[in-house]
Amino acid sequence: MKVEKIEYRLRWKHFKIGESFFVPCLDHDTAKEEISKEAKKWKMRVLAKGVVEHGLKGLRVWRI
Repeated sequence: MKVEKIEYRLRWKHFKIGESFFVPCLDHDTAKEEISKEAKKWKMRVLAKGVVEHGLKGLRVWRI
């Protein structure tokens, strides 16, 4: 999965319901689209919200 020109390798098959990950990014809408596309490939539902963590803007993504 590529977000803002950075390639992320996630272990989607090990991503369990209730778990989350953080992706630093400035353009939340584009990042959400990329994450949603990848989640659909794995037939997963995710929720992504814009957050600031440790001074970094990004998305927190939960599997639901």
